[in-house]
Amino acid sequence: MSNKIINIIVAGTGGQGTVTLSNFIRKLALDNGYECEGATFKGGAQRMGTAYSELRIRLKKENQTVFSSQIPKGEVHVLLGLEPWETLRFASLCNKNTKVISHTVEEKLYIERINGQAKTGAVQQLEALFDQIILQDFSINVEEKINTQVLKRALIQNYLPFNLEQLKQIM
Repeated sequence: MSNKIINIIVAGTGGQGTVTLSNFIRKLALDNGYECEGATFKGGAQRMGTAYSELRIRLKKENQTVFSSQIPKGEVHVLLGLEPWETLRFASLCNKNTKVISHTVEEKLYIERINGQAKTGAVQQLEALFDQIILQDFSINVEEKINTQVLKRALIQNYLPFNLEQLKQIM
């Protein structure tokens, strides 16, 4: 990870809280005096389509040049996935040092809902691709939303320059 910019992708399907999770990260960055560029894409925000955000947090303000909100290929530092197929979708933007946290419960893809044949194996593919990966069924804890649990895990692992107390203050 560059000591100046952290590149983050938050990936999920519509209705999982991808936008909310991204907004929490943006708010944490801004509240801590960092610049945060990014874009959110809601391709199908109704439980079937991809929803994801690209976030870039500038940690140091020495270089005030404008930087793009789009993350260059191979430069994702942190990938937070709310669904394993959607996490896998963004693997090509990552590198061997990317830190990944992904929920392990697979949603049926749109085509599977029509023809009834479920595709499996996203978790195993993720395990094979990444060295620094945390795969967990976050739905076991029904007291807290999956997106919040994924973010808390990223904070506990020090994948982001914030802490749990700061998260509690903005929630």
